[in-house]
Amino acid sequence: NESGNIKLQINQVPFIIYFDTDFKAVFENYNLKELNFLIRNLENDGAFIDIGANYGYYSQTICFHNLVNKIISIEPNKKFLPRIQDNFSLLLNQKKNISPIIVENLAVSDNKEETFLNLELGLGSAYLQKEKSLKSIKISCDTLLNILSRNNIKKISGIKIDIEGHEDKALIPFFSEANKELFPKIILIEYTSKINWSLDIITYLKDLGYAEEFRTKANMALKLKN
Repeated sequence: NESGNIKLQINQVPFIIYFDTDFKAVFENYNLKELNFLIRNLENDGAFIDIGANYGYYSQTICFHNLVNKIISIEPNKKFLPRIQDNFSLLLNQKKNISPIIVENLAVSDNKEETFLNLELGLGSAYLQKEKSLKSIKISCDTLLNILSRNNIKKISGIKIDIEGHEDKALIPFFSEANKELFPKIILIEYTSKINWSLDIITYLKDLGYAEEFRTKANMALKLKN
């Protein structure tokens, strides 16, 4: 195998964890509060959209609990695609009646274009940039609305987004153009790279009717008020 890996369970969910991937999931009960928020609030008649899926930690956990009718894992780094798929296969060996995980090898942005993913800070902290550099790879971008339309998504139960400061460019075009019926009930958003936002997406979401449920040192959980 390319980097060495181990098979284990994290909170009962089976995973293949690679040695070059962030081990917080294994050793720190990574983002347990955030996962429990999703597990409690996701409605089973919609889709879960995992933006910045990495190796599929969130997607795999949501799939294990069979919480939604479809999962869209969006990840621009092609290195992670077989890892998401291998983890899903591991899950299928345990459970036959689970929702599909559909992988989109893209970055979500405000337009459809090719750009670069800088890997100098590691696989889990890759960020988008316009110019090619020594530690970058060429990737494709698309808008969230295009991705949802292509996958025939009519209802979103929840969105998790962690894309290293590109959250505003991914979400604002969606919320400005989408029909309100498509707005997700819950959003889990990483805010540690907010210095890179051109517009404060948290304030934008609160103005749309989302209320903060809680925040951790990295993420904020938001829920759409009735």
